[in-house]
Amino acid sequence: MSAQSAINGQANPAALFLFIRVSKAGEAHLQAQIAAFYAKRHVLTRTAPEAQITTAIAFAKELWNKLHPSGPANFLPMPVIEGNYPLPLSPANVFVHITSQRIDGCYELADALMNGWEGAKVLDERQGFVFRDRRDLIGFIDGIENPVALDERMAATLLDESAGDCAGGSFLLAQRFVHHLNKWQALSVDAQEKVVGRSKWDGAELDDAIKPATAHNVRSNVDIDIVRHNLPYASVGGEKGTIFLGYTNNLAVLDLMLQRMYGLAEDGLVDSLLDFTTAVGGNYFFAPPQDLMESLFDLDDV
Repeated sequence: MSAQSAINGQANPAALFLFIRVSKAGEAHLQAQIAAFYAKRHVLTRTAPEAQITTAIAFAKELWNKLHPSGPANFLPMPVIEGNYPLPLSPANVFVHITSQRIDGCYELADALMNGWEGAKVLDERQGFVFRDRRDLIGFIDGIENPVALDERMAATLLDESAGDCAGGSFLLAQRFVHHLNKWQALSVDAQEKVVGRSKWDGAELDDAIKPATAHNVRSNVDIDIVRHNLPYASVGGEKGTIFLGYTNNLAVLDLMLQRMYGLAEDGLVDSLLDFTTAVGGNYFFAPPQDLMESLFDLDDV
């Protein structure tokens, strides 16, 4: 199984995330643009191996069904929620995840993909970065529950042989959150820890006796591994937040996580962290295995 490299790749300090909307007219140029992306990646991996570039291109269900109508099974639609804790759907039908030791390689790859692509528009572009010792901008260490060993990560993320030519692919939830940091920073450290469910300094899980049922790590934990590639993004004079990426071989896991966070589970409880951060767009995507990408987009000579 040949997974795209960003799915279980190393945690690089720089990343670029693109939410792209490809129109019907733009679909005619999809093969050429993806070929240009891979051609540039081939050049960069030869000329700048120290950049350690990893990539994944993923497709929303409507577009993927046009490209490959035979699978994979169980490609669910993302739930859309309105109200006090909204969960809006992004109209993006392509998501691009690029990481590197250097941000310039991320930019060059994204530019190669989008250059001259008529009928495609970048709806949202965010530059992710490692903050301190892999903390979110709210000050807590992120990604603690990720499986560490490569075989465990692969078992959590990649479709098995029963998926046919989609084996080695992975489902993905990509979301952008905007943090309300002034409101968050008004809390004491003790109050922040009860919202997250962990110690702020070392990430240790709080004792069940003091951890609220609405704590983030309670609501988002479904006892089944996914691999998160979350990174903060920020503008000094603008929005600050997190790009959440969750890769899995079972979208029902992500569905359950969202239900538990947004009060749709049987207990009706809402993740307390949602009082301090707001989802502004997201969707489910499928990242095909590398060999299927090469077949679909005629990349043999790239």
